[in-house]
Amino acid sequence: MSVLFDNCRSIGDYTSAAVHGGCLRESDFPKGMVEYRNCSLVSAKGYGLYVSASPASAFDVVFDGCIVSNASRDVRFESAMLRQGITDGVTLKNLKVYQNKPRDWFSAGGMGPGMSPTRISGKVEVVKPGGRREHIVLDRKWAERHLPTINGGVALPPHEGFPDLAVAEHVDRVPGRMVDAAPVAFGKGMRLLFYMSQRGRAAFVARQVVRGEERKSPNGYYVVYALKPDGGRERSWRIDASGLEPHEINFDAPKAGFYELEMNKGGTAHFVLERTSVPVAASAARRKRIILSGNDGAPFSLWFSKRKGTACTAVASGSAYYGFASSVYDPTNCLICKADESLITFYANIPDSSAEGLYRMDFSKGARGVYGWIYLDLYGAPPFFFLTPEKTWRFK
Repeated sequence: MSVLFDNCRSIGDYTSAAVHGGCLRESDFPKGMVEYRNCSLVSAKGYGLYVSASPASAFDVVFDGCIVSNASRDVRFESAMLRQGITDGVTLKNLKVYQNKPRDWFSAGGMGPGMSPTRISGKVEVVKPGGRREHIVLDRKWAERHLPTINGGVALPPHEGFPDLAVAEHVDRVPGRMVDAAPVAFGKGMRLLFYMSQRGRAAFVARQVVRGEERKSPNGYYVVYALKPDGGRERSWRIDASGLEPHEINFDAPKAGFYELEMNKGGTAHFVLERTSVPVAASAARRKRIILSGNDGAPFSLWFSKRKGTACTAVASGSAYYGFASSVYDPTNCLICKADESLITFYANIPDSSAEGLYRMDFSKGARGVYGWIYLDLYGAPPFFFLTPEKTWRFK
């Protein structure tokens, strides 16, 4: 593709010039160039110049002879999704930035994993409110300093969707019995995957949780979807939710296979699964990431499967406000990595030489003392976090 804005003007828009590659995998970006030439970007309420989702595999972005003036904020680069990789292939050729108050002219956020950018270039002149001028050369050293890599520069393995669900094997240490599930609360709209080795009844004990101002009994209901081998939906059933007390959810599965439980559809409450009779997992196969928290601040553990001879990375993120501590243990219960409690994002890198099997990931309150929502994802492995090790599945 080729897109050119030539001698254009933006006055008083929220963002004067924004280039957004989209929420795509690196292999799916179009190639080519987006160019702004001799454009005036004036009085932005937000950023004067904004580039998002433009990793090395995407199209190039060029701003040639452009002016950013009187913006609330000047220039920003960021990634749209963690797995995209760091911003690269951007040229700011003879860019002039006129500031209405002194500040850093550049910021970056949401940087992706991988190597430092190699194709950031250009020259920028920043004119401060008193007329003082700064001249910046965008070379390799500037890029390494202002576009830092994450995960130590280690690229993440591929993010997997649904594997072939038809080749799953049931793993049940206590068949016919209900077992406790991890004490976690899921946000509204989240989905759990469960597996039936044969037709019959799946039984769960669950409850809804309200926080803050949501003190009245919540509305909402559950939906169960039967899944095709590729993860597509083929049939659904509605189950009424029952207040805030623990209650049993029974579902009579018409056949063996995978089913998806959507929690509190149409409601505002959070969802806690207390017990289960079948294998169940939080799934990142359909969503970008899993959102959960320790219920009432409780520590909890989740489990995921690693294949033989493959590397994988579990990613857990909090925020500057929400903190947590985390550790990962291999199938023999040996500690293999541990989070620094000051980290906002924890990358648990497991090399291909590590044993195959079920890995445990522990979570607890961190040093900041605030323990809230955690965002989870899994790369290089089937994207499922099991809520109990007694009832799981594996793929042949």
